[in-house]
Amino acid sequence: MNLAGLMRAVKIFDFIQPESITQDKLAEQAVFRTVPLLEVKRSTGLPLVAAGDGTDLGIAGAFGTNSPILVGTAANNDSQTEKARFMLALPPKYVAGTDLAVNITCQVDGEAEVGQTLALDARLCDGEGGVGDALITGDPEELPDAWDVLSFTIPGDTLYAGALLDCLITTVVDDTGGTLNKGVQISNIAVSSWETV
Repeated sequence: MNLAGLMRAVKIFDFIQPESITQDKLAEQAVFRTVPLLEVKRSTGLPLVAAGDGTDLGIAGAFGTNSPILVGTAANNDSQTEKARFMLALPPKYVAGTDLAVNITCQVDGEAEVGQTLALDARLCDGEGGVGDALITGDPEELPDAWDVLSFTIPGDTLYAGALLDCLITTVVDDTGGTLNKGVQISNIAVSSWETV
């Protein structure tokens, strides 16, 4: 290689040095993660029990036979409101200010007499034992009567890499006047975030 060729190689090498690659030059892509259902807790933060109890959802699924699934109390001529709580830690490559998508695979095997809904509440932890205001606005979503996905958007205006979110699922199955005798089931919680690559 002659001197001119060597100088061109050095210039190219200088151009690709890590310190010359700024955030705005990096590509972004949506990255999907699943919240392990065995890490989901009662609304108090305590571990889930084997069945819904009229306050919190339960966790079912015998190892080797069934995968874990969140389950609610069967509503039968009454109404059941139950909750479950989980944490979301935003990854180091999260693109600050971008929205998160939370997709919850769920069902009630049938239709309740009055209605069946699922709501998601998410709050930014402040690092001092407190949380901010609710990030998700809008009405609860109607629970499907067969397996389907409900999608929620967490606005990213106040979010940043490393942020921790405290999330609460609230389900309502109101079968007052009916004979449904079924509860809610949740098989998957998936989160999509924009990250640099």
